[in-house]
Amino acid sequence: MLRWSLALSGVAILAGGCFLPDLDLTDRACPCSDGYTCDDATQKCVPTASGTANGGGTTTSSTADTTSATGGGGAGNGGSGGGTLCGNGTVDRGEDCDPPDGAACSPTCQTLSEDCSNGVDDDGDDQIDCDDPDCASTCVITCANAPTLGPMNDGTNLGGTTAFEGSCVGQAANSETIYTYTAASTGALVLDLYSETDLGIYVRKNCNLPSTELGCRDDDGDFADEWLAIPMLAGDTVAVFVDTFEPADAGAFSLTANLETLDESEDNDTPANADVDSDGFTGIIDPVGDQDVLTVDVPGPSSKLTVTTFPTIAGPCTFDSDITVLAPDGTTSLGYNDDNGTDGCSLLTLSGLAAGTYFIRVGSSVSAPLDQATFAYAVGITIQ
Repeated sequence: MLRWSLALSGVAILAGGCFLPDLDLTDRACPCSDGYTCDDATQKCVPTASGTANGGGTTTSSTADTTSATGGGGAGNGGSGGGTLCGNGTVDRGEDCDPPDGAACSPTCQTLSEDCSNGVDDDGDDQIDCDDPDCASTCVITCANAPTLGPMNDGTNLGGTTAFEGSCVGQAANSETIYTYTAASTGALVLDLYSETDLGIYVRKNCNLPSTELGCRDDDGDFADEWLAIPMLAGDTVAVFVDTFEPADAGAFSLTANLETLDESEDNDTPANADVDSDGFTGIIDPVGDQDVLTVDVPGPSSKLTVTTFPTIAGPCTFDSDITVLAPDGTTSLGYNDDNGTDGCSLLTLSGLAAGTYFIRVGSSVSAPLDQATFAYAVGITIQ
């Protein structure tokens, strides 16, 4: 009988000394068991850390033949018993980030994902909504559903998307309306936007990529027209955005679109296949690096020739052109100008020219930013 009692006591002692390791429920879907908290932002379980033991008190228990010391739950140097580690500035087990900032890091120290339509940089990568690659698939759908731009378009951006912004108009939380347009022929897409509030317009080659912006205009305020001309080749498709300067500017607008034909005939990039020039000749520099060559007849014997570039529509020069005048041999450069005209337009004057056929070469400036390196233009010529 004594032997059995001893055996049972041994089993009891062994059982009392055994334990099962805690299951790690981190990132399991909510609801959560004891020791874990449900993160509202991700709907996943994260550990609820206990109080720090650094400097914590100890308690001592005694039996007739045994004395043991165990770590207490009292406050120590780093926190208080039963508290959480989220907010201590250190990314601990079960945390994606710390401290929580209400923007990229949730109150439970989990990374927030990007909401693609709230005008906020949710994940803290300095890219908002459709400008964030995380929103690519969502925004492709938004762009694909854009209506086709017609010659006359009456609309409103009240209740529009808030996922895009241009370089000159449209910020976070500003609503925009999107159209898509495909050129039936080569020419200049001329856009005229009118509204009673401060709206602007911008055009992208790829609806979802800010880096493909071809032009942006928001020069005037309420009750004003905004003009923009975009060079297009036959078959090109672009996205056209009507956006607000401030969220409160959202409202009705009228947008007209017209594809203007041009005088140039491709390929006209060398003296051998140059177009015959005339005052007001229109052309297009597209793609980047394109050049157009025109001829001009000078009567002599000592003529003064002035050549300038200017926009095909009324308004400032939104492109950066350059002009070179070549001698009748087609190779000798007699003069070059980049920025002597208005804004980014060019102006070149040569005197003492003998009679002959000269060549005018138009291109984009080597220093032109990408959104000013392709453009529709007109050439002005004066001979004295």
